[in-house]
Amino acid sequence: MSLLILNKLIDKLQNFELDHPGILQPEFLDWLDMLPAGQKKHGNTWLDNEGNNTMDKDSQMASISRHAAKMLYGRPIDESGYPHSYHLICRATMQMVRDKRNLVHEKDKPSPQFLAKAGGEFTGSRVPKRCCSVTCNNCSIDLGGS
Repeated sequence: MSLLILNKLIDKLQNFELDHPGILQPEFLDWLDMLPAGQKKHGNTWLDNEGNNTMDKDSQMASISRHAAKMLYGRPIDESGYPHSYHLICRATMQMVRDKRNLVHEKDKPSPQFLAKAGGEFTGSRVPKRCCSVTCNNCSIDLGGS
């Protein structure tokens, strides 16, 4: 991490603590301990525009759901030795970064045929601009729960 990014992070955390005293807890950052293990296993392809095979939103949400279910049913630690909560937070954070950077996996892009029928344009999400619900009110195309 560059010194500039590290300084921005420190400034942001300090300002947050001044504005919202007592909310931040040291344990909030414990999940960062697992990132080197994930990088060793998967590399940094999650930041590639298309990401690796598990960076599409369906795979991300499936991973988050699996880790949440394992936590819920009494298996707090993953086979990696880290808590499932760390994996869940990591996946959610990776998706948030991908969304903020508009990094879209090929599997998440609507097909050209869908866009032609919907009359929309690709905006970085599965739903074209003119569509506004699971079943588009404008064109009656089922968006499949996007």
